[in-house]
Amino acid sequence: CRRPSSAGRAAAKAAASCQRPCCGGGKGTGSEDESLPEFYRVEGALVAEGAPLLPEYRLWVSLHGGNGVFERRRAKVEWDELLRAHAAKAQEKQEEAERQRQRELEAERKRRLIDEELKLRVAEAEAERQRRLAEEERIRALQEEAEHLRRQEEERRQRLMQPRPCEACEATGRCANCEGK
Repeated sequence: CRRPSSAGRAAAKAAASCQRPCCGGGKGTGSEDESLPEFYRVEGALVAEGAPLLPEYRLWVSLHGGNGVFERRRAKVEWDELLRAHAAKAQEKQEEAERQRQRELEAERKRRLIDEELKLRVAEAEAERQRRLAEEERIRALQEEAEHLRRQEEERRQRLMQPRPCEACEATGRCANCEGK
């Protein structure tokens, strides 16, 4: 059952609608036809990211039986290979995106760890500074206390070295022992 092969959509529809086994019609082809794309893309056009994969026009015509049964089988194999390659590429992109996300999470974790370590070091340095200041203040207070005690002792010695007035006359000179001193 060879239909005239005129290029175009009408020939492909006619071949796909044929119910004879020679055209791929009849029983068992309903599920195959469902997996075939309804549209095609222009030769050489790039596939947009996230858009479904579409065959080029030549392959699309062959998939729909426009170039005969043998060519349809060959086109089906080629289309299946394209779909697998597209799925593998999409899977690879997804895995790469996941790896990138993991790298970003790891970098963020490291950044947080470094920030926490820096905060800890700053807190330790501040505590050390406060401890040093408190120690210096304690030493200064001890030195001041020692200086105060030394001055008091010096004043006491100076007072002891001063001549004392006579207890009997209180340095009035009435006493013969002190002669007023």
